[in-house]
Amino acid sequence: MDMNTKSLSMIMAAMVFCVSCDNNTCLRMRKYLEGIKVIDTHEHQRQPGEFHFYRHLSYFHADVQTAGAPANIDSMIKITPHVDSLWRVYGEYINDGRATSYYDEWIRGFQLCYGLDKPYLSREDVSHLSLQMEEKYKNYPAWFNECFSRFNFQIMFLDPYWNQFNVAIDTVHFALVFRIDSAITGVVNAATTREITTPSLLNLLNKKEAIDVSSLDRYLEVMDTVLKIFVRHRVVCLKNALAYHRSISFSDVDNSTAEKIYASGIISETAKKQLEDFMFHWFIKKSIQYHLPVQIHTGYLAGLNGKLDDSHPMQLLPLIRQYPEACFVLFHGGYPWTGDFIVLGKEFPNVMLDMVWLCQLSRTAAIRTLHEILDAVPYNKICWGGDVTYIEQAVGSLSLAREVVATVLAERIEKGWLTEEVARDIGRKIFRENAIRIYRLEEKYGIKK
Repeated sequence: MDMNTKSLSMIMAAMVFCVSCDNNTCLRMRKYLEGIKVIDTHEHQRQPGEFHFYRHLSYFHADVQTAGAPANIDSMIKITPHVDSLWRVYGEYINDGRATSYYDEWIRGFQLCYGLDKPYLSREDVSHLSLQMEEKYKNYPAWFNECFSRFNFQIMFLDPYWNQFNVAIDTVHFALVFRIDSAITGVVNAATTREITTPSLLNLLNKKEAIDVSSLDRYLEVMDTVLKIFVRHRVVCLKNALAYHRSISFSDVDNSTAEKIYASGIISETAKKQLEDFMFHWFIKKSIQYHLPVQIHTGYLAGLNGKLDDSHPMQLLPLIRQYPEACFVLFHGGYPWTGDFIVLGKEFPNVMLDMVWLCQLSRTAAIRTLHEILDAVPYNKICWGGDVTYIEQAVGSLSLAREVVATVLAERIEKGWLTEEVARDIGRKIFRENAIRIYRLEEKYGIKK
């Protein structure tokens, strides 16, 4: 990166946060936070496919859709591929979402990475940005690395939900997460078919033919082998995002009951839940054995029309009580049930609180929630993650999170609730040091506080 680009980046960074950080205390805190090498505890970063600007709306796509825009962007791209033409379809709805936090995260990435010098996008801006992005995406790995370094990431935890049994990741930029959803739900198919045929799982186990799982014990043996492979590849945690498919209430199903259901091969909806519940308890016990935190999606669901009542954080209370030796990391502020999210972190030593995605969902909710966390919970339990797909979105997410944290810390300093020294310690803990401790990153990746 040449000096002109670097200077522009610094100017744009100042412009982005000055909108909210409008006093010297907040500016000092923001500058301090920008100097912290960030441990990003949750990402879905992946190599892009065929580039088109409108495939890069990030979470803001949901706001555009709920405003009334056509739902299937890929279909619209096939019909009207030119960005100017698509602005005529989507521009009105994009403009109607300019006040949302999704929009804020989205545009910050363009401001910081590409030098956009406006608070909102116009049709002309989209055309220009599209050309800039397309050029950078010709060598996306180099562009990713440039932005990763420029905006002070040290490592990102990678949750490859699209290939949950993959361990072959870029360990320069990423730490491995084991997304256990497929392993949990796979027990139902195994009980019915008595074999495992999932290609990615067969590949992980170096098998070319279906694996016999004629009993529940045999399925557990396979999963134990899978987990050991992940441990050898320095997995940092397990991740449960089953809230997208079912309730996060997991009953304690005993081994005998699970074995009988599996052996019957007749899986009703009730039996399906029982088998999945059994498997999650099995994974929690393994997480204790291997000292792996368990990240759990709580609260709001990405997209539209989700079954939100399935993801209330209080549904996890029996699990949290049952396994005091496990480490549960609750995600997303439990939004909109942020108070319940907070009291679980206050009440239980084995519960950590991750503000991942909360700043994008609602900046004001994130500010309020962080204030309440600091009122109620020791700050060695708070982490942050970006939870996005491409590097510009990660940069925008980090910028928004830094603004939220700087705003909260500055307000507490000016009220006399914190000294600036303690506020800086809180910032270091949230963006770096807590994750290093909770996920044992010094032991696994040589990352020190």
